[in-house]
Amino acid sequence: MKSRQKYGETFKIKLLNETIIFILNPSDWTNVIRNQSFLFMGDTFSKTIFDMDHHFFGKSQLDMKLQGYFNQYLKNSDDLEKINNQLINQMFLFFKNEKARSIENKSQWIKSGLFQFSWNLLFYSITKTLFGDIQLESLRDNYRLFDSNIQFFFLLLPRWIYPLIFGNVLKCRSHLNKYWLNKIHENNESELIRDRTNLMIDNPEWFSEKDYSGEKTFLLWSSLSNTIPTLFWSLFHILQDKTIFEIVKEEIDKNFPFVSLDNSKGIDFDDQWNL
Repeated sequence: MKSRQKYGETFKIKLLNETIIFILNPSDWTNVIRNQSFLFMGDTFSKTIFDMDHHFFGKSQLDMKLQGYFNQYLKNSDDLEKINNQLINQMFLFFKNEKARSIENKSQWIKSGLFQFSWNLLFYSITKTLFGDIQLESLRDNYRLFDSNIQFFFLLLPRWIYPLIFGNVLKCRSHLNKYWLNKIHENNESELIRDRTNLMIDNPEWFSEKDYSGEKTFLLWSSLSNTIPTLFWSLFHILQDKTIFEIVKEEIDKNFPFVSLDNSKGIDFDDQWNL
């Protein structure tokens, strides 16, 4: 926030002989895309990293509609509350499943590193919240390998290099992209994903199968790539400081009523929940 106040929502960085313009406000993207004097790397990144055709890129009406769904569901308080409630419920189900697994294995505790815990919790809860009843087992290992190597795709090396060096990563990306084509709509998917999917399906002249599937993989990656490290570092610093830990614990106890993992109905969001 301080950097945004100091430098504004659009600023330049000189790196070697290149000038890079950072645009923080998505509403400005369309104007930049249409400016022929700029090279907007979003098109190149989408094709190189997520294997999209991007025929629709730069079509202002489609860009505005796609971006509008983010504004509608992630900025509107009522729609955002629905997603938050679903996310909390999925987190509850994650812990419930972990408890059942520990009982099945006849162990009282399941040990895990802090980052692995953060990864498992958010991979389960975020993907279930956004995409519905998807088969996590079909995605988990492929996503993990793809995500752990994605920085090499951001280098934008010549495309012929990637099959030679990163063949396994490309196979993982292919598996992820093909997965979304098996079933267009999953049960219990979020309205955000539903509406974006319908827009693509209803406009086949602009959105190819590669656009649709690559977009889904992009949304999967973008929903997790920053969230998992954020949770890890938040928990890390909270657990490092006893005072902060007690403050956070007190706030949780005050605003979130106790819910037993033995509760088969999940979480009932009523007046007790002070979100």
